[in-house]
Amino acid sequence: MQWTGPDLWTHARSRGTRISAGYGGGYPLASRFGPLPAVPPARGGPRVELAPVDLEIAAKQDPPFTEVLEGRQSIREHDADAPITRDALGELLYRSVRIRQTFTGEHDLELADRPYPSGGAIHELECTRW
Repeated sequence: MQWTGPDLWTHARSRGTRISAGYGGGYPLASRFGPLPAVPPARGGPRVELAPVDLEIAAKQDPPFTEVLEGRQSIREHDADAPITRDALGELLYRSVRIRQTFTGEHDLELADRPYPSGGAIHELECTRW
């Protein structure tokens, strides 16, 4: 009852591609350029090993999400005498940008499952193995 006939028709036709096959990326140069790997090869240079996080323990110790949101504040003064520790940096990176797994998707693309969302599992940021 909230739609006029023309509005409903326009809405249905403008959303149709989202539910039909073939919606998404196109690969017009696939015959010339193969797909990139989900994880690029490691670069040379020194490495710093970061310990993985035990997410079961972290989940039990973490504050509730509402408490985190309500207590959040921007701080623009940094303490040069107490920089972030290697363990804290490792935990941040592990929780936010690690690769949980790779898999092959449509068009033989190698894709990555990470903690943060990305359209079609094709992530714009690469933060691993540098």
